[in-house]
Amino acid sequence: MFTFIRKHQSITLIFMGLVIISFLFFFSPDMGGPGGPSADYGSVNGRKIAQADFQKAYEEAALQYFFSFREWPSGASSRFGVNMEENTRQRLFLNLMLEEMKIEPNSETVAGWIAIRFSDVAGEGFDRKTYQSWMDNAFKPRGITEKDFRRYVQHEIGIQHLRELSSIGGRLVPPGEAELQFKRDNEQIKTKVVFFTSAKHRTLVKVTDEKLDEYYNKNQASYRIQDKFQVKYVKFDSAQLQETAEIQLTEKSDLQDEIQNIYDRNGAEFYQDGEENTLAEEDAKSKIRQDIKDELALDEAFEASIEFSTKLYAMKPHKTENLVSLAEQEGYQVQTTQPFARFDRLANLNVPDNFTASAVELTEDDPFADPIKADDGVYFLAFDKKIPSRIQTLEEVKARVTSQFNSAEARRLAEEEGTAFHSRLVKEMSEENTFEDICKTSNLAVVDLPAFSKKTPSLEELSGKASLTALRNKAMDLSPGEISGFSKASQGGFIVYLENKEPASEESMKEELPAILTTLQRSRSFEAFSSWLQIQIEQAGLTAPETNEEPATPSDS
Repeated sequence: MFTFIRKHQSITLIFMGLVIISFLFFFSPDMGGPGGPSADYGSVNGRKIAQADFQKAYEEAALQYFFSFREWPSGASSRFGVNMEENTRQRLFLNLMLEEMKIEPNSETVAGWIAIRFSDVAGEGFDRKTYQSWMDNAFKPRGITEKDFRRYVQHEIGIQHLRELSSIGGRLVPPGEAELQFKRDNEQIKTKVVFFTSAKHRTLVKVTDEKLDEYYNKNQASYRIQDKFQVKYVKFDSAQLQETAEIQLTEKSDLQDEIQNIYDRNGAEFYQDGEENTLAEEDAKSKIRQDIKDELALDEAFEASIEFSTKLYAMKPHKTENLVSLAEQEGYQVQTTQPFARFDRLANLNVPDNFTASAVELTEDDPFADPIKADDGVYFLAFDKKIPSRIQTLEEVKARVTSQFNSAEARRLAEEEGTAFHSRLVKEMSEENTFEDICKTSNLAVVDLPAFSKKTPSLEELSGKASLTALRNKAMDLSPGEISGFSKASQGGFIVYLENKEPASEESMKEELPAILTTLQRSRSFEAFSSWLQIQIEQAGLTAPETNEEPATPSDS
């Protein structure tokens, strides 16, 4: 398929447009809240979107978010301003395109993608330890299996091909623009700086009960104990479904071929014992078989949870007591968590992070969450109680208030010193006095910083005193011989003096220009793809639900 696309790009772009326009894609206004298995997630060409498809799209959008920001999104939005509801709809739209166009990267391509992203430090080969660490510590706690991750990778590769086709024109970048970018990024800035730190003012701070009361009252919000939550849950234990999974395995006519394909794809060195010795092929294949069996058992547990939740949602009105009574009828045990805060990890439960993320959204009126997959089974949650937050009294937090007051006052004194000294600098430098001499007569140490550029990641001399970004921004606005205003920092502040700016050498520009040009081309390509995708979505009639309710967000199970 990929070869055909490369050879017939103009035809394929037209075909892609026709395919996309055929997606009469809209979301129902009834999509608010978790909604259970009967929730309406919209339709395509009159066919309802399955919860599983929408959930997979959200899972992939969450993975894309994680690779961008190294953290998982929380709910329908994030602290980085990313709209996960919109990203999920776009991801589902693109996945449907891949399916319609039969773009299916093979297992070798997927394995190659993974090998490149998880290569060793020298970049010479696949680093199995790093890959397994990510699976165990980042993905599995989120309920994402290796099978889920490979599906994400397969779709990522397919989407990349769509991006390449739709952004051909975006890769045209004039060399002059790359040269300008290089000069801007590599100009060497030489500065001197004087710091005003709060540390030297700490002994000057006078602490009184009256001042502590005033500081506490102004900052009461920071002494609030978070809401605590408690939920009831039913666990559908996959260990109890191993026999069912074994029967399914024995019925698979292509089981041995599947095991061989997985073994060949990962390579012999992927399978090691506790002492990092490569397993014999027979032992490795036995492990693969067990992994497949575990996945089947987990799938059975998920199906059981869906069957349970379907019966539960049929019981009206929805209330936690229904969970207890239905579990008793069906022979399941209901358990209750200890109280926990929004971002706590439940030490006594082997559950993914989205367990607590889902739990804290439950209420007495909306008591149920979607089933949540974990390593050892599937969990169905129900609201139990919410323990409201409260502000701790001054007596409870007096030691903390005293320390914070001392720090704040010391920082205020450092800022006052810096502001006053800046006024003196302006006056005395206008009288032909030098920056260094004025600092010396004021008993202030001048730090001669190494030359830096926009590409410099950090300077040891600034550690704990100021951020390089803040200092660089101030320095770039100056001309040689000028001083900045006083700039606040976390531990006081600084004033920077610009000595000079040196342009990057022509020789280094010639060496690095190709890489910069490539980076700019990628940036332009991404912009072109984003514009193209937005147009196609509009033409396809992809719309958000017209409702004031929060859009439905899958549980990432």
